[in-house]
Amino acid sequence: MIAINDNYKIAPFADVLYACDGKWWDWHNGAIKFTGQKWTQDKAAAAKYGINWIEGRQGDGLSSDPGYIHTGQNSGYQAINLAHLFGASRVILTGYDMKISKSGASHWFGDHPDGMRSNYHRWHDNFASIARQGLIEVINCTRDTALDMFPVKQLNKVL
Repeated sequence: MIAINDNYKIAPFADVLYACDGKWWDWHNGAIKFTGQKWTQDKAAAAKYGINWIEGRQGDGLSSDPGYIHTGQNSGYQAINLAHLFGASRVILTGYDMKISKSGASHWFGDHPDGMRSNYHRWHDNFASIARQGLIEVINCTRDTALDMFPVKQLNKVL
């Protein structure tokens, strides 16, 4: 199980925590209470907090090269690529709503401290490249999601 960004707070039992942005690692002081593996594509954050580092590169779909992941411009996309490199043949998404909430917040936990915003329209197109590539099965079990390129199912039906 890979927790992405602030989701480690509600899934402290996850095997892996992935966050791409160095700012995020600074805001969370390296997520020192998380006991699983920590991964990032931010080289400076990896060095500062002793986090596993993998190079991030632009590219469509998922990278199968163990030396780097494709970024898709967001941590969720990168975590799917990391799961692929870990050997996953199926990925089940939860919490991938990919849209601004009714309250105007960009994430379930609210907005990032510095106002960093999410570009969901562009991210939608990036996720579509994973679906077109077809390297792994992706099932979206998010209750209210804008990601329509993956099959949407109830979580209890796929576990």
